Amino acid sequence: MLNTEAIPMGAQAVAPWANATPHAVAITEGQDSYTYETFASRIAQAAAMSRSAGLRQGMIVGTRCDAQYLHFVPILASEVIRGTHFSMAPSDLMFDSELSDRCDMMCVETLTEPVAKHPRVIVVSRATIGELTRLRTDGTATTALEACQTQDMIVRIATTSCTTGHRKFVGNTRRSIQHIVAGARYALKNNRDRHGFVSMYRFNLIGTYLDALLAIGYGMTVAYCTKEDFLPTLRRLPSCRTMLLLNEASFVALMDHDPVGTILPDAEVKIVDDMMRTRNTGEPGIIMIRSPRLVTGYLWDDALDAEYFIDGWFRSSDIGVIPEPGKLIVIGRVDDILNIGALKVAAFPIEEGIRSIGGVAGTVVLNAANTHGVDEAHVFIERRDPALDGRIDQALVALPRRHVTTFAAHHATRFPRAPTGKAQRDRLRDRLSQKA
Repeated sequence: MLNTEAIPMGAQAVAPWANATPHAVAITEGQDSYTYETFASRIAQAAAMSRSAGLRQGMIVGTRCDAQYLHFVPILASEVIRGTHFSMAPSDLMFDSELSDRCDMMCVETLTEPVAKHPRVIVVSRATIGELTRLRTDGTATTALEACQTQDMIVRIATTSCTTGHRKFVGNTRRSIQHIVAGARYALKNNRDRHGFVSMYRFNLIGTYLDALLAIGYGMTVAYCTKEDFLPTLRRLPSCRTMLLLNEASFVALMDHDPVGTILPDAEVKIVDDMMRTRNTGEPGIIMIRSPRLVTGYLWDDALDAEYFIDGWFRSSDIGVIPEPGKLIVIGRVDDILNIGALKVAAFPIEEGIRSIGGVAGTVVLNAANTHGVDEAHVFIERRDPALDGRIDQALVALPRRHVTTFAAHHATRFPRAPTGKAQRDRLRDRLSQKA
């Protein structure tokens, strides 16, 4: 089992560095930078402000701030109060949205008319944070930050990638987050010099939050930037690593060599068929996972939760194979497997080849039934310049036909995407049915 002892979490991790290295840079964003001393003070003050506004243990606080630093402060402040935090997408800010009525408090940078209708709202602007009275970090502020949730309390609510068009909410307990951080430390051989973190993604992607915790736990710097500033920011912090992409099960294996991975010592994996029968070694099927990094399940959807979380196992949407005990190969998503006649083909290697064509910004390969009920392969190409369509089509011909004999190509300037940026396959498939 991985060691999770003495891993401080969230606001609790800021306190020792505010005392030991108060002038070290904790956060940078644009031209602004904040030391650990300032960061600790702001979190403690934001917690006091939230308490005054009525936030209590067990409540859910939804946060949306354009400035990532402003977003991170109330997230960690809610942990001090032992609340549960959720990073909201713009659509969640509508008063009648799916999530707004589940939030006990909203914390926003800009007060809009729909948000103003919520009974508990805190506006956290740069001016608000700047006006907070500074606390001395040799006692008061750091003591306030050392409070922590119970192990099995849900700390973080996140959403899945929404590529299927159905938004699913999951909960991470303090225990599961500790195991995720411990797993990342194990994967990187506990080398603290690799744990600075540069992010151009927003907090509604769970990995942005978790990787920030990993960096802060080592007293390193978290840098937020735009896509255009990513490389210059990375050069200023050469020890930074790229972010981990996580889902309901976090990560279960470390890559030895493409495509084989070694299953982590505290994780279990089995391969099953559509009837949940265990497959033999070397036989492909649906990946099922059991590990301490699993989320609590799908929130507010009992039917979905019962379908995917079974007797302590999570039935993923990934197809894979165990070539030998302790090893795992992921072939692709269940939704990405092309069923053309009796032939099953993974979409990923086709898409990877298409993305290498000049002018292609993105691609999705999927199958859909025609008017006769026969499955056909479709290639969607995202490109910025329609004048490139002819050249792309010429280069495209040789690639899919290594895998499928016929296909239809479709061009678009932009795919429908989930808040995480992933292409929504179901909406692309809907376009085919509308054309039919």
